[in-house]
Amino acid sequence: MRYRAFLSYSHSDTKWAAWLHRALESYRVPTRVSSPDGKELPKRLSPIFRDREELPSTADLSHAVSEALRDSESLIVVCSPQAAASRWVNEEIRTFRRLGREDRIFCFVIDGEPGSDDSNDCFPAALTEPDDNGHTAPEPVAADARSQGDGRKNAMLKLVAGMLGVRFDALRQRDLRRRQRQMAFITAGSMTIAVVTILLAVSAVVARNEADLRRTQAENLIDFMLGDLQEQLREIGRLDVFESVGDKALEYFASQRDGDDSAYTLAQRARNLRQIGEIRMEQGNLDASLEAFEESILVTGRLAENDADDAQLQIDLANSLFYVGYVHLQRGALDDAQSYFEKVIPIVENVSAREPANPKWLVERAYAQTNLGRVLERKGEFEDALSSYQKVMDVNKRLIELESENSEWVLELGFAHNNIGKLVLALGRLDEAESHYRSDLDIKQRLVEANSNHNVWRSYLAVSQYYLGQLLRIKGKLKEGEQQLADARENFSYLLDIDPERKRWEARRAVIDRELGELYVHNDQVAKGRQYLATSIQTLQELVRNDPDNVHWRGNLTRSLLVAADTDSQYERDRATENLRIAIEHIAVLLEQDPGNLGTRELAAYADVCTASIAAHEDPDGALRSAQAALEKIDQYFRGSSDPRILALTTAARKHLESH
Repeated sequence: MRYRAFLSYSHSDTKWAAWLHRALESYRVPTRVSSPDGKELPKRLSPIFRDREELPSTADLSHAVSEALRDSESLIVVCSPQAAASRWVNEEIRTFRRLGREDRIFCFVIDGEPGSDDSNDCFPAALTEPDDNGHTAPEPVAADARSQGDGRKNAMLKLVAGMLGVRFDALRQRDLRRRQRQMAFITAGSMTIAVVTILLAVSAVVARNEADLRRTQAENLIDFMLGDLQEQLREIGRLDVFESVGDKALEYFASQRDGDDSAYTLAQRARNLRQIGEIRMEQGNLDASLEAFEESILVTGRLAENDADDAQLQIDLANSLFYVGYVHLQRGALDDAQSYFEKVIPIVENVSAREPANPKWLVERAYAQTNLGRVLERKGEFEDALSSYQKVMDVNKRLIELESENSEWVLELGFAHNNIGKLVLALGRLDEAESHYRSDLDIKQRLVEANSNHNVWRSYLAVSQYYLGQLLRIKGKLKEGEQQLADARENFSYLLDIDPERKRWEARRAVIDRELGELYVHNDQVAKGRQYLATSIQTLQELVRNDPDNVHWRGNLTRSLLVAADTDSQYERDRATENLRIAIEHIAVLLEQDPGNLGTRELAAYADVCTASIAAHEDPDGALRSAQAALEKIDQYFRGSSDPRILALTTAARKHLESH
């Protein structure tokens, strides 16, 4: 065939696609790697088809792409949430599957979460949806380029191994040996040259013209060392060498801070500083990463000041400010984080005002307001956080006006409704929360009706049904609430029949079982309610057993145990006592895993109320002490809260005091 592979990607991921295209076409297959079937392996993997490179002047893009797919041995999908939402990526996958080559589809994950049930899912639906004959392909095995996965280099090698049909370990070992031999020379030579050129560049006795030349050479060398060399050092486990390079680079940049640099060298320096900061953040060294990011603000600030009309330079400055704010957020310094995030907003607002119809700048506005909203929400400033989230919704509405057929923007609008709904629910504004939940549900229903085979969208629909059903139960609309929860459960059961390995879907269904159990108990269908609660506990216990570090699952298991204990306190006190004991053990683990989580504090207060309910008949004084402990926790962590769930917990605790 004409092409070794066809590269399918969302245009939002163009930088990644360009890198992967270059990496694959420039890769030399090690000579001592052999194919299991004895076939001779190619020396290179070129050419790789990439639409922007191959079709600069083609009039009929659809026909040309279809021809290229037919002429490609493999299909490589650059997977991200943007790709999952891209109509064209999904169509390219479907076209390639119709050619009967679904076993030649390889996934390259750059962002998002493979197979999740939310907006962060990075797998396009066309990878696993039934084909024209009803055949459903298995969920693909992906090469994960994220730092927490295979890493960029190993992920690329996994693609190569799949395309060549050879073992990844064999290919990696051959490639590693070859690169280690090269590294022995490159590292020593690069470090020596770096020291020499940097010393020459900063030497006051060197003439100005020669100093400019040496400075350019030094910064080009640093650019190489912080880019390609850093990737190779990571591969052989020598980030200690890279760390010393970063230290030297920072010293050099500090010495050049007041130099008369060109815009090109300043932009190069800013990029290097962000690379240093991101790597050090990856290493867990927040102090060093903050130093690099603060230096990048000085550099990008000079660029932005020198050319206030360049929108990209202004956005670069905003990004540098964001990174510093993000480090403060990671440390829990919310006031400092808020200060930097607030500096970002006028920059992106000003840039967007120049080109109000440019989706790229609109998205930057949404990101800026979302970051500020997260800080405000964590500080308990719910009204101000709500204002930020409302601005995000306004931006999403504008994006839909500009690109009404873009399903990504439609989904984001639904998620914005859902986020605002959860926030106003915590503020006690139940009717407003219901309105947002219904708007979100309407969006998800329309998307699923338009594409009933899109399983990820169906999972989004089920989540929306769950949130609305939960709210309706709180408001006393039990019949409609039961129907929404039952529909959500049915959707997750349908999805789990297709893919039983989606543990997140299984956890979602277990939470719905708890909500249905509470609802049935409230409706005096106690036996049915207790059965749903038992099913919820059993499922979540198995999930936590398999993944004990998952705080979200452990929290949901704890709540299910407490609901069951509260229910059984009236019917089967021994079982209630045992469920309460297990729940309290989980609360202790949660307080250690995530001490700042207010949800865990609410569970602790709920446990006190359950203790009071169980002890009410046999130990009235103990019940009184437990009820008082619950009220003390509520007063300490939730004073003045209008959240109906907190109010219900307060009422339950006070009833024990009144009965005493």
